[in-house]
Amino acid sequence: MITWAQQQGVGVLHVGDPRGVLEIAAGRRHNLRLRQWQIGRLLQVLTDKATLAGITVRLVDERGTSSTCPTCHRRVPKPRGRP
Repeated sequence: MITWAQQQGVGVLHVGDPRGVLEIAAGRRHNLRLRQWQIGRLLQVLTDKATLAGITVRLVDERGTSSTCPTCHRRVPKPRGRP
Protein backbone atom coordinates (compact mmCIF):
# COMPACT_ATOMS: atom_id res chain seq x y z
CA MET A 1 0.00 0.00 0.00
CA ILE A 2 2.82 2.40 0.81
CA THR A 3 4.48 1.71 -2.55
CA TRP A 4 1.21 2.48 -4.33
CA ALA A 5 0.76 5.67 -2.28
CA GLN A 6 4.27 6.79 -3.24
CA GLN A 7 3.57 6.14 -6.91
CA GLN A 8 0.38 8.21 -6.67
CA GLY A 9 2.21 11.09 -4.97
CA VAL A 10 0.22 10.81 -1.72
CA GLY A 11 1.53 13.07 1.04
CA VAL A 12 -1.08 12.37 3.72
CA LEU A 13 -2.70 8.96 4.22
CA HIS A 14 -6.05 9.09 6.03
CA VAL A 15 -6.73 5.80 7.81
CA GLY A 16 -9.99 4.86 9.51
CA ASP A 17 -9.46 4.22 13.22
CA PRO A 18 -11.04 0.80 13.93
CA ARG A 19 -10.41 0.91 17.69
CA GLY A 20 -13.95 2.14 18.39
CA VAL A 21 -15.25 -1.25 17.25
CA LEU A 22 -13.76 -2.87 20.36
CA GLU A 23 -16.29 -1.09 22.57
CA ILE A 24 -19.32 -2.62 20.85
CA ALA A 25 -20.73 -5.76 22.48
CA ALA A 26 -21.17 -8.29 19.67
CA GLY A 27 -21.29 -11.63 21.43
CA ARG A 28 -18.65 -13.62 23.30
CA ARG A 29 -16.91 -15.28 20.34
CA HIS A 30 -16.88 -12.16 18.19
CA ASN A 31 -15.58 -10.01 21.05
CA LEU A 32 -12.79 -12.53 21.68
CA ARG A 33 -11.73 -12.42 18.02
CA LEU A 34 -11.68 -8.63 18.07
CA ARG A 35 -9.56 -8.57 21.22
CA GLN A 36 -7.03 -10.91 19.57
CA TRP A 37 -6.71 -8.58 16.58
CA GLN A 38 -3.57 -6.50 17.06
CA ILE A 39 -4.98 -3.18 15.85
CA GLY A 40 -2.33 -1.04 17.52
CA ARG A 41 0.48 -3.09 16.00
CA LEU A 42 -1.07 -2.90 12.53
CA LEU A 43 -1.41 0.89 12.76
CA GLN A 44 2.14 1.25 14.10
CA VAL A 45 3.67 -0.81 11.27
CA LEU A 46 1.69 1.18 8.69
CA THR A 47 2.75 4.48 10.28
CA ASP A 48 6.42 3.42 10.46
CA LYS A 49 6.54 2.40 6.80
CA ALA A 50 4.69 5.54 5.71
CA THR A 51 7.05 7.76 7.71
CA LEU A 52 10.08 6.15 6.07
CA ALA A 53 8.47 6.91 2.70
CA GLY A 54 7.78 10.54 3.68
CA ILE A 55 4.02 10.06 4.04
CA THR A 56 2.03 11.36 7.02
CA VAL A 57 -0.63 9.06 8.51
CA ARG A 58 -3.74 10.58 10.07
CA LEU A 59 -6.34 8.51 11.90
CA VAL A 60 -9.91 9.56 11.13
CA ASP A 61 -13.31 8.57 12.45
CA GLU A 62 -14.87 6.03 10.09
CA ARG A 63 -18.43 7.21 10.73
CA GLY A 64 -20.04 8.31 7.47
CA THR A 65 -17.01 7.59 5.26
CA SER A 66 -18.83 5.11 3.04
CA SER A 67 -21.51 7.69 2.26
CA THR A 68 -19.21 10.69 1.69
CA CYS A 69 -17.66 11.57 -1.67
CA PRO A 70 -13.84 11.56 -1.30
CA THR A 71 -13.48 14.30 -3.92
CA CYS A 72 -16.07 16.93 -2.97
CA HIS A 73 -16.73 15.74 0.64
CA ARG A 74 -20.51 15.88 0.19
CA ARG A 75 -22.88 13.21 1.46
CA VAL A 76 -23.99 10.72 -1.19
CA PRO A 77 -27.63 9.61 -0.84
CA LYS A 78 -28.50 5.94 -0.34
CA PRO A 79 -29.52 4.09 -3.50
CA ARG A 80 -33.26 3.63 -3.85
CA GLY A 81 -34.74 0.44 -2.52
CA ARG A 82 -32.21 0.05 0.29
CA PRO A 83 -33.41 0.09 3.90
